[in-house]
Amino acid sequence: MQPEGHSQLSVTNTHHTRILADAFHEIDKVCRFISKKHTHHVAFAKAFSNTMFITDKTDQLRMEGYLLKNNMSSFDRMRIEKPDWLWKRVRHYIPNKDTLFELLNELFKLWGHIKCTITGQTLFSNDTWKKSQGVLHDVRMGWLSDPIGIPLYTIRFTDKHGLPVYHCIRGTNSVEGAVHNPIRRNFAALNASVELADSAVADFRHRHNLDVGTLHKTGREYLGHYDPWLEHEISEKCADIPWAKPPFTSVPLWLCYLRYQPPRTQ
Repeated sequence: MQPEGHSQLSVTNTHHTRILADAFHEIDKVCRFISKKHTHHVAFAKAFSNTMFITDKTDQLRMEGYLLKNNMSSFDRMRIEKPDWLWKRVRHYIPNKDTLFELLNELFKLWGHIKCTITGQTLFSNDTWKKSQGVLHDVRMGWLSDPIGIPLYTIRFTDKHGLPVYHCIRGTNSVEGAVHNPIRRNFAALNASVELADSAVADFRHRHNLDVGTLHKTGREYLGHYDPWLEHEISEKCADIPWAKPPFTSVPLWLCYLRYQPPRTQ
């Protein structure tokens, strides 16, 4: 059973506070208890992912038209050959909890009893069945479905083929992989004082915000420096010159954040 692909839901102004689970972790919760030697392990993992994520209909039609026009592989073939390239240009959605529960419950029942062609063992063990029920519990609670009315995708840029390249905020990979893990690696053997740790985190935050902010706003890699005091000095000197056309600086000549006084503490 597979529902028809749909497009991004409209934005609303009121949203209820809720818990969201990471889709990758939910899939891994089940797959980690499946033997890697089972002949159907990889196929099940793909089926699990394809069942949870519904392809955006508009993006798929656009992509199929592009592939057909350029005599390239079919959409299904590109999912295998170039998945990273494809899914940056085609959005996914996780359906509402009732639909998702029905889909995943049927998926587990169909795949769980399949036997390995070599060992004869079933795909799901007792522990796997318990984990699958845990996933269904999270689905029933509404922790996996996309929030209604909150856009999870923004267009980063349009590539040379005229296809939009999206940025997705679903999941925790961007936080764990780009922020938490680097900080933990940097502090692993540092044994830093509170003052040094605060300075190191501030420096990391400043560099990360410049890199990520530039990439998301312009679609290009940040190639500048990370010295705000140098930028401030350049801006100050430029402000003393009567320019017919002011030069470009990352800090506007009429605004500099280093001029602000720190907040007072009680």
